[in-house]
Amino acid sequence: MTAALRDWRMKALGPWLRAELRLRWRSRAALLAVAALVGGAVITAAAGARRTDTALHRLVVATNASGVNLSPPYPGLDRLPEVRAVDTLVGEPLLRVLPNGRVDNQFPSPVASADGRVLYRTLRVVLRDGRLPYRADEGLATVEAARQQHLRVGSQLTLRDLSGVVGPKHLSVPSSVAPEVGTVVRLRIVGIGVDYNDVAAASARSQQGQGAFGTIYLSPAYVAAHGGPGSALYNGAFLELRPGADMGRLRREIDALA
Repeated sequence: MTAALRDWRMKALGPWLRAELRLRWRSRAALLAVAALVGGAVITAAAGARRTDTALHRLVVATNASGVNLSPPYPGLDRLPEVRAVDTLVGEPLLRVLPNGRVDNQFPSPVASADGRVLYRTLRVVLRDGRLPYRADEGLATVEAARQQHLRVGSQLTLRDLSGVVGPKHLSVPSSVAPEVGTVVRLRIVGIGVDYNDVAAASARSQQGQGAFGTIYLSPAYVAAHGGPGSALYNGAFLELRPGADMGRLRREIDALA
């Protein structure tokens, strides 16, 4: 495995895919599906740390995280034989704008469950402090996001909602935003938790690699209050798989849908 491929697989395990990876999805659907499968072998191969395999296995069991991340969610996924359920999630066009108008490109793009499954039933987090977000003005930070952004339970975030300015057809994030552009959104961090990206980040750092995979999770109430999935930056899905799912067959079926 080349260094470039290892780096790509680690990035693919980031917070619901960077925009440039989403643009390349059609040509890499199956590889990404396998890379995003939350199974210890992928992370172990990427980071070369056997202890990650054990830690990730425990996390998968504790958080019901055995499945496949997919973006975009093609019609017909719920009819595939290997798929038990399709859980919908969205990336919200929320940016942190600095006082000088510049966009903070280090701030993690917030994601949210559109149907109340991801974070609450599947792909759960191990709470370190606080609770899950339920109100439209609440959020949860992963341990990595809290470390990067110096967040704790009770932290207040002032962000800018750029729905209609940035979206699936306009993925380019501006470097600066005028005061009159977008809508100010204020969020309160109500929980800090460990998700599978935190395990990947910790393993990458232990191997002198990069570990910047922090995520801010929002609630379904936020999605409903801000235009629904149609106003999202991107749409994704977490595929809950049936026991004994054939990954080779799933790969071919996803290729056919794409």
